[in-house]
Amino acid sequence: MQGQTDFYGVDEQKEFGSRELLPDGKYNLQIVETLGKETKKGDPMISIKLLCVEGQYSGSWVWDNIVIPTPDSPGWGIAGRTMHFLHCIGEPFQGNFAWNSDNWMYKNVKVSVGKELYNDKPKNIISGYLLDEKSNQTNTTQKATKDDLPF
Repeated sequence: MQGQTDFYGVDEQKEFGSRELLPDGKYNLQIVETLGKETKKGDPMISIKLLCVEGQYSGSWVWDNIVIPTPDSPGWGIAGRTMHFLHCIGEPFQGNFAWNSDNWMYKNVKVSVGKELYNDKPKNIISGYLLDEKSNQTNTTQKATKDDLPF
């Protein structure tokens, strides 16, 4: 792979995980990246990057993985978490339905953020998705633009 890039205005990150973490709490975040993968058991897994686009923590972000297990999968036990995530972002979540992670881009979601240790360093985690019926009815808050994104 080869290409050309422009790092003008980028602050070098000298140590993995050295960015400022969000304090534990509730935040309104926006999905700004989705990356389709597969679990070791073969279930679809979407890695999502959630960006804080308002307030003093604007530019901070958290990754999460959304697994979409099948009924015969060992991952079926977490289907309720996936269902709740889809409900929180205003996507179909009940019964038999098609899903497309491309539709999740720029959706806003209220979350509870916590921390856990990874390689002896703290990292942010999504400890829960919070249903906000008011914002789910429209889910049309202003989208981040490429200029707003810190990456």
